[in-house]
Amino acid sequence: MSSDGDTDVEDVPRKRRKGVEKENLTPSPESQDRQDRKRTQTSSRTNNKKARVEQSQRESLSQPGASVSVASHSGITPGKIVRVRLNNFMCHNNLLFTFGDKVNFISGKNGSGKSAILTALVLGLGGRTSDTNRGSSLAKLIKNGENRGSIEITISNTGIRSHDPDKYGNEITVVRNISDRSSTYRLMSDKGKVVSNKRMELNSILMSFNIQVNNPVSILNQDTARTFLKTATPKELYNLFRKGTLIDEIEEKLSELQTRKLPQIRSLLKRKELANSASVQDLLEYKKKWRSTQSWSRLRMRYTS
Repeated sequence: MSSDGDTDVEDVPRKRRKGVEKENLTPSPESQDRQDRKRTQTSSRTNNKKARVEQSQRESLSQPGASVSVASHSGITPGKIVRVRLNNFMCHNNLLFTFGDKVNFISGKNGSGKSAILTALVLGLGGRTSDTNRGSSLAKLIKNGENRGSIEITISNTGIRSHDPDKYGNEITVVRNISDRSSTYRLMSDKGKVVSNKRMELNSILMSFNIQVNNPVSILNQDTARTFLKTATPKELYNLFRKGTLIDEIEEKLSELQTRKLPQIRSLLKRKELANSASVQDLLEYKKKWRSTQSWSRLRMRYTS
């Protein structure tokens, strides 16, 4: 600025240049139209691709034995249920349901088989029929007109809390076959190899992952939700609390420990004590014989020298 307050001559071109630069940054109408057309084409391609994927999913779900997928299950922690397959179970003749990572919602009309999936999870993981409020006969849950059915549940087995990964790999599949007369278990690896068919091994797996199929806090069936919480007495609510917090199960295991395990442990310790005592006696006897031998050797050397 000059002393009289006027603008210097050199400042005018600089301001004009700034104005020119700002004008040059503004896109022309033709360029703006090209950008708008490009965005419209990209959005159209995305929508068409999404529509094709949705149509493909609808077509696959309309086929017999369709797979219902909720979400991707990448990065699942050990013990999470990955999928369940039902064959001739209740109203399902062949259903594959794949669970998502987080919360899963199953919707459908009455009688479509929503609660059948929950019942299958309880029974497939070793639960009793009475735990599901579906009567007392497992055979009655076989689909009408069939004489056998099966429940197949796949559990994630990755991470540091995995159960015997050398045998099972990244997934454990529990198969419960149901017939008119009995039911059997098969525990399979991620390669499809049968690792065990014993219920004790299934209990060990459930304990490793802290899965409690008969815990009312974990699984609340519709009959309990409809009636129990409204009409239950304080005593029944307290029993529900004890069962939900595993107090009953802990007391049962402590009782079993006191009545069966402790006598076995005492008997084993007694046998070990007796064995150790016999070993000590043998050692003392050997030591006595060794000293006697040393004494005879010294006497012989004294009289023969």
